[in-house]
Amino acid sequence: MADGGGRGSQDAWSDRYPGQCCGHRRRRHWWGGLNTSYEAWRKVISINLDGTFLGCKTVMPSMIENGEGSVINISSIVSFMGTATLIAYGASKAGVEQMTRSLAILGAAGGKRVRCNSVHPGIIKTRMTDTIFAEFATNTGKTDAEVEQMLCSSVLLGKRGVPEDVAEMILYLASDESRYVTGSAFRVDGGWSVTSAG
Repeated sequence: MADGGGRGSQDAWSDRYPGQCCGHRRRRHWWGGLNTSYEAWRKVISINLDGTFLGCKTVMPSMIENGEGSVINISSIVSFMGTATLIAYGASKAGVEQMTRSLAILGAAGGKRVRCNSVHPGIIKTRMTDTIFAEFATNTGKTDAEVEQMLCSSVLLGKRGVPEDVAEMILYLASDESRYVTGSAFRVDGGWSVTSAG
């Protein structure tokens, strides 16, 4: 969800309330299984994976020339999970994680110190997840508190994270405090992935 997917949320919604979820699912191009159109697949891959590649391709050469730097790619906790209703999104974010590991090798070649890491947010309180939670509450007749509790039931810490949780991880990776960290994937998910597949 933004992150936004995984077996603990979207798949659970469609399993428990198939009639309630299908309306807003159709409006979101990044939700879908084998019914995902190639056009939708390409759009998601283009934004999430191609966009990240082009960003790295643009900034990394100057970092390598200078001998140091820190590349922080935003992936998703979904990259570690099977996501039957988020095939394109999950694949694109898993690609970001793998590409980051490969870039870490390039960034360290020849004694350079260009570190490359990825951050994997779980269910974070953003406008997007606020909208999704509100739609779910409307479609099921549940209160906001009931929806929050139900949809975060697989999160060990029991609630959505906030943008600052992700920002502080990024700040750490951008700082000299992470000078010995590269090629790693950092989960900011409140323990969601511990209880879910992946």
